[in-house]
Amino acid sequence: MVLRFCTKVAHAFQLLTGRTNFFIAKLGVLIASIAVTLGIANYFHPLPHHPKSKLEMIFCILYMPVLISRALGLDEADRARSTSAEKTAIPGITNGSSFGVRATWLYFALWDTFSIIYQMQSPVYTIVDALWDVSLSYGLMIFYYFIAVEPLRPPKE
Repeated sequence: MVLRFCTKVAHAFQLLTGRTNFFIAKLGVLIASIAVTLGIANYFHPLPHHPKSKLEMIFCILYMPVLISRALGLDEADRARSTSAEKTAIPGITNGSSFGVRATWLYFALWDTFSIIYQMQSPVYTIVDALWDVSLSYGLMIFYYFIAVEPLRPPKE
């Protein structure tokens, strides 16, 4: 159901702008990258009620090259797809769009959403905290769902 919705959004976006689903997936990687970068920065300059541990900071540092490689792979796949009608493999991503991976990130995104609803009762929890808490899971959910979409074929000349 979610994949069908993402397919409709990606195809409408492609017809409107000429950009494929890989561009939307890059936006998901951008959102996740911002979350990871803020996680690293927050370790050194912590927010008063949202500190990061050393383990979380190390995870963020190790995960950043993965996000960069995925963004570069999506860029290459987007260029290849816009010039060819053949299905394009995304370099560096193997089985990344399987149902299990997509369902896992959907679960994490829903979990984060429900935890925000619970945490919003706290007077020190702000909307900035809420956006930061969901950005990694929603960014990766967008990425994995939109790389699973088959783009429309480019128009024949």
